[in-house]
Amino acid sequence: MNKTLLGQYLRQLRLDKGLNQQQLADLSGVSQPHISKIEKGKEGPSDAAVLKVCQALEHEDPNQLPESFLRTIKPERVWAYCPNADCPGAKRPMVGQSDVIRPNFLEIDEGQTRWCGECREVLVCRCPNPDCRAPAMPGAFCTMCGTKYVENTSKSPTPSD
Repeated sequence: MNKTLLGQYLRQLRLDKGLNQQQLADLSGVSQPHISKIEKGKEGPSDAAVLKVCQALEHEDPNQLPESFLRTIKPERVWAYCPNADCPGAKRPMVGQSDVIRPNFLEIDEGQTRWCGECREVLVCRCPNPDCRAPAMPGAFCTMCGTKYVENTSKSPTPSD
């Protein structure tokens, strides 16, 4: 079960019942700081604590969320870029003597597969460095490790003296 979604649902149930976190803590026997962690989907609270909170809110199965609730969840938005070095949408500003490619970025729903409108390449949402894999942010380089998002594969002629 996705702890973040479960936490959002339990928070909604608590608010629907007119309870604050301390009142729910008193009802469930789970401390208020643990209630807060559960609602935020944080690691830490045991499955037993989550089950006690569910029982106090009259939610039978923590592994099952109602379809009506799931339909209200909006997916997170993430940045995605075209990894194609030859994409017509990519920008190629000259930096020193190297051709750095700034890929075309688009904001998409997390988990959604989208294609570049220019070259039809599948968009990528993470750093290409396998040791990093940080979420992509607009620009030419990963903000975490400095890896180029798109490697220049074309051999452009070097300027002569």
